[in-house]
This record gives sequence, structure tokens and C-alpha cells, in this order.
Amino acid sequence: MTLGSTLRALSEAALLLGLLALATLPDGFVLRPKLLWGQSLVLLALGLAALSLAATARSPRPWGRALALALLPAGLALLHLIHSTPASHALARDEIRRLLVVPLVAAAVGALICRSERARSRLLLALALGTAWAAVHAVLQRTGAVFSLGVTPRLRAEGGFSNPVFLGGWLVLTTPLLLMETLFGRGPLRWLCALAAGFALPALLGTKSVGAWAGLGVACFVALVLALRASRLRQRLLVGGIVVGLVLAVAGRDSLARSRQHTLIWRDTLAMVGAHPAGVGPGQFHLAFPSYASAELREAYPPERVIINDAHSEPLQLAAELGWTGLGAALLALVAGALAVRRTRRELDAAAVPDAHRFHAVVAGVAGSVAMSCVSPDLRFGVTTLAFATLCGIAIGFEPLSARPLPGGRVGRALALLLGLALLTHTAHDLERRLDILRLSRPAPQAAPNPEALELLAPARAAAAQAPDDPAVQAQLGLVLEALRRHGEAARCFERALKHLPNDPQLTRRLAINGVLAGAYDNALPYLDQALEHTPQDNDLRYLLAFAHYGRGNLLGSLQEVERILETDPEHAKARVLLEGLRE
Repeated sequence: MTLGSTLRALSEAALLLGLLALATLPDGFVLRPKLLWGQSLVLLALGLAALSLAATARSPRPWGRALALALLPAGLALLHLIHSTPASHALARDEIRRLLVVPLVAAAVGALICRSERARSRLLLALALGTAWAAVHAVLQRTGAVFSLGVTPRLRAEGGFSNPVFLGGWLVLTTPLLLMETLFGRGPLRWLCALAAGFALPALLGTKSVGAWAGLGVACFVALVLALRASRLRQRLLVGGIVVGLVLAVAGRDSLARSRQHTLIWRDTLAMVGAHPAGVGPGQFHLAFPSYASAELREAYPPERVIINDAHSEPLQLAAELGWTGLGAALLALVAGALAVRRTRRELDAAAVPDAHRFHAVVAGVAGSVAMSCVSPDLRFGVTTLAFATLCGIAIGFEPLSARPLPGGRVGRALALLLGLALLTHTAHDLERRLDILRLSRPAPQAAPNPEALELLAPARAAAAQAPDDPAVQAQLGLVLEALRRHGEAARCFERALKHLPNDPQLTRRLAINGVLAGAYDNALPYLDQALEHTPQDNDLRYLLAFAHYGRGNLLGSLQEVERILETDPEHAKARVLLEGLRE
């Protein structure tokens, strides 16, 4: 094997493992193992693909116009970042990276990884295995209460994802491909796909996500339009599809009638877009949105308990963050992709490609996902973004183009080499950083109560009762209670002492710390500000201020304090963990 073919094989293996990780690993919050390992493996595949391109200096360049236009939203986001100061640079960079993932992964998968039927079969195998695992888990969640199978029952199936909407997003992408392979495939893979599809459909029903059902309906319609040529058969299947849709609607009538506040979010987001037609900047939606949230929406979603971090509609959020120009650029890329699909379909029909049915199914899944994203936040989840990009790449890989020399000769090879090395370095650094944060975010073992403090508690209480106006006695009781982790009581002791010594910096600091640890954020905030006036470089105290803002639902204030800490101390452990939580 040549170096180029070896690198391409390694890239394909990394992509296969990445897809399996995205579907099968456990999910969670702040640092998701599913996304942590899945994203790292997919980006590893991307870097290895770039290195293989540099080694061979020859590559097909399919769908070039559509991919170039797909880079426009990321380019507009970068211009926002250059010409304005975002409230959070971290969130802006995250959004730019998300916008870049789709065209870059699609280009690598389509041009370099799945150029053959055999490679596409291996990718389908990974998708079938992953979907089967997630779907079986979801079905067990819905039937566990009936059969006592040891799986915690769920009102809405999640299947190993943290949200049923995210499971729905995965199933909308993969189920059309599984169904089409069941109908038109060959060999053992066909039966595996049939098994996965058999569980995927009830799992999708179990999510109770109307957006997912609508997405699958759009996907089935697109698959019929692409795959069928006989008009009479098409009509019969369309009628049958409508009947099946009505049956699903009746089966899920409780979900259809469920009260939703998405329309309130959309209405208030449109008000924000009207005030900022050029957008509020990439990644800044949930920092700018609270000031436009109506009283009705705040009543439905209290800010101190629920953080609205997206518009629950991808097109609407693009308009909110990048303006109408950004939304227009995304629509232009979709139109270019649709034209490329039409051209590739004609070429496949003319060449009688054996697995052309997979092309129809992949395009159908992508179309269903686009439809679902109009009424669902699924594409804001990194797993769905990566799966969406991979399926776009599989569709691109069907275009029958022969390999051509890499543009630029040696310069082009050098650029491909630099891109590959940069991606590998970034992936390794990002994985190391996230694993370190994962280690830091693990809760410390709870220490046993301090025996000395327990012995001192009764005498300290007695002394405080005899001298209620003595600040030193009250402060001593507060220190004993603090050692026993009774932070609410300690805060009240320090507050009583501070009434007699109003400018004492140590009492102010103790009161602020114990107030935050007790969850009394509103009461602690003014004391935190006073304490920071005395010691503005105290990053531990500033972290507590950021945490208090976070606890009150003030994300902008929290982000500003966290990023201020990390400017002076990039390794501050608690600030790094809180920043990851804010990114969620």
C-alpha cells in the first residue's frame, strides 16, 4: 500500500469509530463523552484525509460550488468577530467552528473517504450498528416499566442521548438509509439494516418529538421523489405514506396536543432580529436574548431555572446571530446543494450505479434533518452536526468524477499538509484540554465533619448568645459553622458581625463566600462586589461572583467574569469547568 492509501484507510477507520462513538457512548452534560470522543475521532479522520491528499496530490473536487457557498456563513461569522467585540469570545469561536464543521467534514468524506461502494458499505455498517444500539435502548426505555427489563423507564425515549430531540435528530438522518437498504440492498448488511430500522421506527415514535416525525415525513417524501420513476407507483406510495402519517399522528395525539412555548421563543427572537438586522454576533444568541424575552415567556421559563440557549429553529437563530445576510447565505448553499443533487442523480441514473439507492436515502435523510431543524434545536447539538456533515459527505462521494491534480502543485500539497497537521494538533490539544476539565469537574470526596469544630460548636453558640452584639464572638461562631459546612448559618453570623464592623474586609469576604455556597446569590452579590474592591486580583473570589451570576440566570455577567479570570490565569480549574457549563 502507498502512503496515500494507508492514510486514507486510517482516515476511514477513524470516521467509522467516530460514528459508533456518537451513537453508542453515554451522554451527559457539560462534558459529553459521546461528543468528546466522537468529535475527536471525526476530526482525526479529517486531519488524516488532508494528509492523504498531500501524499497523493490528486483528488476529485465534487460539489465545489455548493461546498464553497457552505463556507459563507462561517466567513460572515468571522467578519462579525473581527469587526465587533462579542460579549463572549469563547462562544463566538465555538459557533464559527460549528459552522465550519459541516463543509469541511462533508468535503473530506465525499472527496476522499467514501469514493467507492465498499467504503460506503462500511460507513453504512457503522451507522446501522450505532442506530440499532440507540434504538433498542430507546425501545427498552419505553417498555421497561411493562416488562421490568432493568432499564429506567422514560416518558420520552432518549436511547443513550441526553434529550429525546437529539435521538430524533439521529434517527431522522439514519432511518431512511436503513429502510432503503432493507428494500434494495444485498447480502448480510441488508438484514442488519432491517433489524436496525425495525427498532428505529418505534424508537422515533417514543421520542414524542413532533419535529422528528415531521422530519422523517419529509425524508420519506424526498426519497420517493428521488427513487421512483413510475408515476402510478409513486402515487400509490405517496397515498400509503399519508395513511401511515395519519396513523402515527393518531398514535401520538397526546404529543401533538402537548402545550409548547416554542412559539413564544420564536416571536421574541423575531423581535430581536428586527432590532438587530445585521445579527447580534456568532454564538451570542442566549446572551442577547434575555433582554427581548417577554413577560409571558419569562413566566413560562423562569430565567433562574431555565436557560434559553437557542431559538429552537436553526434558520431563525442564523438570522438572529448573523442577520438576514447570514440566513440568505445558508439558503444559497442549500439551493446549490439541491442543484448538485439533481445533477448527481442524473449521472447515477445514466451510469446505473449499483448502490444508487443509498444516494437517494442519504439525500432524503439530510432533507429531513433540514426540515426538522426549522422547528427543533437538534442541529445545535454537536453529535447531530457531525452526523449531518457525514451524510452530506456520503452524498457528495457518489458524484462519478475522476481524480485530478491538486491545484497549486507543490504549494497545494504544502497547504494540504499544513491543514492536516493543524487539524491533528488541534484535535490532540482539544482532547487533552477536555479530558483535563473532565478530571477537574469530578466532585471531590466529601470530607468527614471536623471533630474539633464539632467540639467548639456548643461553646461558640453559648458565647454568641451571651454577647449578641460582639462582632468577634459572632465571627468566631461563623468560622466554626463554616468549618462544619453550615454555610447558611455561617453567613448569618458574619452578617451580624458586619453590622458592627461595616468596613471589615475579612468579614465581607467570609459573608460573600458563605452566601454563595449556601445558594443565597442575591444576598451575596453586593458583598462579593465590596470584597473585590479590596482585592480585585482575587480570582477565587471572582469565580464565586461568576458562579452567583450563573445561579441567578445572568449568563452574560457570568461569562464576562469567567473570561476575565482566564485572561490572567488560563489554568484556573474552577473557571475552566464553569466556562464549559456556560458553553452548554
